[in-house]
Amino acid sequence: MPMLSLDFMYIVKKRKAYLEVYDLVEDSREEKYSEALGKLKQVFDGFSDLEDFDPTPAWYDVLFTVRAYKACESDKEERFAELIRQCAAAYAEGAAEMELLPEEEKKTKYDITNQYVDDLIEKGGLPTRTFKKALGEDGIREFFHGDFFGTER
Repeated sequence: MPMLSLDFMYIVKKRKAYLEVYDLVEDSREEKYSEALGKLKQVFDGFSDLEDFDPTPAWYDVLFTVRAYKACESDKEERFAELIRQCAAAYAEGAAEMELLPEEEKKTKYDITNQYVDDLIEKGGLPTRTFKKALGEDGIREFFHGDFFGTER
């Protein structure tokens, strides 16, 4: 499965959603993988009534196949919540249809994910900077690798 990142911001009466699908896999052309991506894209496309916006470009943009950035006012909050529910449901449905990786492919998947986490800590992004400021360099490594992404497990 791709890594699905759902970031939601509530700024006074404005709501923003960053819906990003990271291709942290060896082959993103595999049929079941493509089907899972298609389900997420269908969800994103079903919310064309919510405002689109362009985020600040970032180093990790090359890792996206599917992404959407939506905004709305607080009076459309229920529609915004529905977007969250449908994304989570589509992701879970796609995951349920995927087979577990064979042992020989698990190391490759781990290496790809681990490199992404190291790059995220090093190169950052807005949420990463916030975590780093609060936790410090050692703390963010421990949190990201141990808990958030689980690469130390």
